[in-house]
Amino acid sequence: MNTLYQYILFVTLTLAIVSCGSGGDDATPPPPAKVDVVAPIEPIKTTDDLVSNTTFEFTSGFELTLILSALDGAEVQHFVNVCSDYTQDKEYYTINYDSCRLRTLFTENQQRFIISLSAAETALIAQVWPIENNATPINIFWNRADNGEQWEISVNNTKLSN
Repeated sequence: MNTLYQYILFVTLTLAIVSCGSGGDDATPPPPAKVDVVAPIEPIKTTDDLVSNTTFEFTSGFELTLILSALDGAEVQHFVNVCSDYTQDKEYYTINYDSCRLRTLFTENQQRFIISLSAAETALIAQVWPIENNATPINIFWNRADNGEQWEISVNNTKLSN
């Protein structure tokens, strides 16, 4: 009986090994070869080939000529901050003093300054402070579209002009 048992076990294992092994060709086919698609090459363009609107300026900035007029025998000195970052809340203006392009005093002589501005800085505020107790600043505005690239500020007879 022992031999019969061994014989059945041998046949069963042989059938199991044969049925699991090398049956058919299950190998997956290799992936297709990659084909690189080449886009057509456009000819190199030079700045001569650029086309733009006639109002477009290719500069990233400009220079503003700022003239502070001379004080004509004023009894009170005046200080001016010229800044680009400010907001309005009703009658009051909040100025980011880190954005000031010029901080100076008016003198007895006319002063001329060249201020370099970026193309995005198209509006400025000049906050003129009389140097006296309880002084209230006087705000003067410049806009590139309205005033061009020159701005004159005068503080004579405590009247400010734009």
